[in-house]
Amino acid sequence: METNIDLESPDNLDNQWKSCCNSVIDRRATIFFSQFALTMIIVVFCCYQLVKLDNCEAQSLYSGIITFILGVYLPNPKLQKR
Repeated sequence: METNIDLESPDNLDNQWKSCCNSVIDRRATIFFSQFALTMIIVVFCCYQLVKLDNCEAQSLYSGIITFILGVYLPNPKLQKR
């Protein structure tokens, strides 16, 4: 079974970014990996602050940020049977 993908179709052109040095990158992948890298930097920084700080009031900010990021990335539970 052979699949033909037209790389010049309008749908594929909307998801491509072209740079000045003639390279083409996927817009969706660039956005995903940029967001993921920034998220990992924030999580590592918050973990470092949780280990470094002795004051519980200061630590609550960083644990709240980590909890928020986990809540964004983890899906909601499904309570209905399919």
